Amino acid sequence: SNPRCFAVEKEHLIHAVSKKGLDIPGLGEKIIEQLMNEGLVKDMADIFGLTAGDLAPLERFAEKSATKLTDAIVKAKNVSAIKFLFALGIRHVGEETAELLISHLAEMSLLKKVKTPEDLGEVFTALTEEDLLNIKGIGEMVAESVQEWFADSKNKELLELLTEEGVKLVLPLNKGVAGH
Repeated sequence: SNPRCFAVEKEHLIHAVSKKGLDIPGLGEKIIEQLMNEGLVKDMADIFGLTAGDLAPLERFAEKSATKLTDAIVKAKNVSAIKFLFALGIRHVGEETAELLISHLAEMSLLKKVKTPEDLGEVFTALTEEDLLNIKGIGEMVAESVQEWFADSKNKELLELLTEEGVKLVLPLNKGVAGH
């Protein structure tokens, strides 16, 4: 019932780092749980602040595996806008819907200045429910979920933190290019 409890946050993070999301190899369920239990990670932004020094003392980590994971995290800082939108875990927004939304916004030239998670938040915040419903394939449930997610102050804060951690969004090049 608490949308921000440990179990829910853990599931959000597992979803976020999955192959279809941020795609951070080596960051699976057990490691996420360990990082949360140690108080090192509570949200997506915290993942990008991890250093090899944070990881090395933990069980299951040697210097080499800590470095390997932090390298994967650094690489994940440049993420396709589609994978990023999916990784946010917005209710009713799966891979196809994320691609539909980002591709449509790109076609409408609404993403020209989008470079960071915060920029993306500003674009989505400016959209009305009607704007979203005008996108072929987007229904009321998705439009409502997207609007609610981007209107939530905790989520706006998360986008700011992700931007501060250096996360950059890679946009689709042109129509027909999914940006994966």
